[in-house]
Amino acid sequence: MIQPLLRSLQRNKQINEGLKEEVRMMKRSLTSISAAAAGAVIILSGSLNNTATASAPYGSGQNYTLETSFAFENTTPAAAPIWTADIDKPAEHSRVIVPPVLNDNKVFYVKSGKLIARDMTKGKALWSFGAKLQGDTVTAADGFVFVGDKSGNVFKVNPKTGKGAKIYQTKEKMISRVLADDGALYIFSGTKLASIKISSGKLNWSVPSDSGGSGNTYMLDNILLAGAMESGALTVNTYYAFDKMTGKTLWRMDGSHGALLKVDGDRLYFNDDWPRMDGTEYLAKLDIVNAKTGTIIEGLKYGKPDPNMDNLGQSPKRVTIEGNTVYIVTQTDKVLFYKLTNDPNAVNAKSINTGGELIAGPYNGKFFYQAPSNLGIYGRKLSDGTLVYYEGLDNPASQVNFVHSGMYVGQTDGEVYALNVKTAKAEFRFQTDSRRYGPFQVAGNMLFVQGEGKLYAFRLSNDLIKPIS
Repeated sequence: MIQPLLRSLQRNKQINEGLKEEVRMMKRSLTSISAAAAGAVIILSGSLNNTATASAPYGSGQNYTLETSFAFENTTPAAAPIWTADIDKPAEHSRVIVPPVLNDNKVFYVKSGKLIARDMTKGKALWSFGAKLQGDTVTAADGFVFVGDKSGNVFKVNPKTGKGAKIYQTKEKMISRVLADDGALYIFSGTKLASIKISSGKLNWSVPSDSGGSGNTYMLDNILLAGAMESGALTVNTYYAFDKMTGKTLWRMDGSHGALLKVDGDRLYFNDDWPRMDGTEYLAKLDIVNAKTGTIIEGLKYGKPDPNMDNLGQSPKRVTIEGNTVYIVTQTDKVLFYKLTNDPNAVNAKSINTGGELIAGPYNGKFFYQAPSNLGIYGRKLSDGTLVYYEGLDNPASQVNFVHSGMYVGQTDGEVYALNVKTAKAEFRFQTDSRRYGPFQVAGNMLFVQGEGKLYAFRLSNDLIKPIS
């Protein structure tokens, strides 16, 4: 018994000695490899003239580095939201982000087919209502919340209790849009437009409509003005005027027109967007329409085409009216502005030129541009053309909104910024997981940021909620 045990112990000792020797050999090998690697690094570092050798650490293929002027550290303070909530992600087929409705210190939105109510300041979930509801049909008016479902039903919900009841169903069993004005609810459903009395839920009227609620819609004194796109020999943008009391179609506008730019009594100002011809002798044309009859009573033609450019491609990027000034943005992002009261043929336009792509304006006496390479935003003052650079922004912007003195920017890298539009100072930033955003909304001193699947609430400083003078 003793002899076998001694032989076993001796074999184990030999094995252990062998393992120790292997470890010593491995250490010597690793030392040699490390020295060789170090030598290789030294050789590469000292062989900058050898293109093949020097590029080896970066791969042998093509490479690209974006050259930017942002050689500074971003010192914009990082903020934390007061509260967050999960919301539905955009649909795969449309990627449309439907904004929540803010009313009476509450936030209303549809998630997973249910209408959700949250306390605006604390984010507490208050109640949920319904099933298979459509997020793009939520509206609040006259102390109630209204929402439609995918079967064309419209529900009236008490915002305090979350209790609701069906008040209407469209014959088409679908809803494209819901609007409220002057004690009435207007429901677009394919080929119909209906008016519901909010107080009783009774039907005021229902009429055929080619609008479908997909175009611009404006509520005037006694008129609902609904935009529609119609196809024929040409595709045109037109408007139908409905009497809000009876639903009667009052008129259809001739030609093709963009957004309603100004209302002055019975005079409605529209941008004429009829397709250009080779012989078109102006850059932009404003049509003044009689609100009672839909008749074009005057056309104002502004600017001359650039003879060095194809006339067919010189439709303005943007036409807008602020006060009594008409602003026309050309295809080269040049801004021309005229006094609305002047004869456009008798005066030369004032103008500003700039680089970058125009994204907004006029606001606070400026037009706003994406900087070259889409890195940052700057403004240009209309008074003297001075440039104003907005700090912190360093990636392409996918959403920009102006509310009072605040400028709110969502970048494609997921960062959101709150800036002072007057001083160009960035007050805070926050990193989200989104590339796209819904419109930034402000209620009181609260900012609501809607990302792809998340809602964030931030508190704003008094400086950002001051009205623009």
